[in-house]
This record gives sequence, C-alpha cells and structure tokens, in this order.
Amino acid sequence: MEQRALDHWHDAAQKYQDDSDFSFGEQWSGADIERRKRQGRASITYNVLAAFVKRLTNSVRQAPPAIQIHPVADGATSEAAKALSGLIMGIEYRSSAQTAYCYALSCSARGGYGAWRVVVDEEGDPRIETVLDPTALMWDPAAQREDFSDARWCIYRQMLDVAVIRETYGDDAVIGHPEGGEVEICELWIREAGQVVQYLY
Repeated sequence: MEQRALDHWHDAAQKYQDDSDFSFGEQWSGADIERRKRQGRASITYNVLAAFVKRLTNSVRQAPPAIQIHPVADGATSEAAKALSGLIMGIEYRSSAQTAYCYALSCSARGGYGAWRVVVDEEGDPRIETVLDPTALMWDPAAQREDFSDARWCIYRQMLDVAVIRETYGDDAVIGHPEGGEVEICELWIREAGQVVQYLY
C-alpha cells in the first residue's frame, strides 16, 4: 500500500517541491548557476511571486475561514447546529486553527496543495494541527473527488526524533535505532465499516 502511494504521488510531490522552491526565490538550477559563473555572468532573481502569495494570505487573515454547521440532514435542527458550531469554534480557538488554515493556503499558493488535520490530544480533546509538509500525506490513488472525501485510506509520514518516539510509544518502538537519530513514523488511516481507524508502523 505504501509503495503504491509513493509511486503514485512521487511526481506530484516533486512538482510541489520545485514550485515551492521557485516561489521562495530558488529560480535558477544548479547547472545554470555554474554555467553562468563560468561565463562571468550574474544569476539575479527578481522574485515577484512572494508578493502575490502574501497578498492572498493576508486577505484571508483579515477574513479568516471557519468551519460552519448547517442543519440540512433529516432530523437536524438549528439549535443543534448552533450548539455544534459553538463546540467547533472552541476547538478552533484552542488549536489556533487560523494558523493551520492560512499555512495550508500558503502551501497551496506556492506548491499547488496544502493540508491541515484533526488530531486528539493527550486529554482526549480534538485539535486542529498544521501539516508543515503536505507531501507527507499520501492519499488513496483511487480517490476521485478533489477533497479526497472518497478515499479509502491515507498515509501520513513524519520524521521524529528517537527521544520523542521513546517518550510517546515506549522503548520497544526504538529498538535498533541510535540515540539522537530520527525515525520515520507512518500513520495509516483506513475507512472501515463507516469509521476511520488509525494504525502506526
């Protein structure tokens, strides 16, 4: 499953990285820079993209997005929708969700896609979390919808310090890994019988 996802998303991840680097001003290839050095020519960059990205993200920060609940299903009521909206607003506030939303938008503007996710903290409360590298997410290649809501599974890869993994998962999780190093942790989320189940490996 992981290899299939890697093969499917490899080109998209590479294009994301190339476009993101370009938007940050890395607009000359290494070969071009070396060639121009040999020719005695400068490699000057006038990065006009940063201004467009900043304008977009600033406009969203002035009118930040928020999750909204609308009573459209059978049995739904305005009172229940208001109650749920209040709960979600509290989750967004405690999570600093606007930061996650704006960062995902910035990634989308620079590289083509961005992401944020909902996790459960140590106290069992839901929290909205920033995904710093959207290429770490690999969705089911069979998904057809733009928001991947029809995906059957998703893999989220992270590089974590050995000390963090030991503290979180115990000594058995870091057997064979040197202290001070990093280990790749993969979260596999699978939709099963109407529920989403998490596996770690």
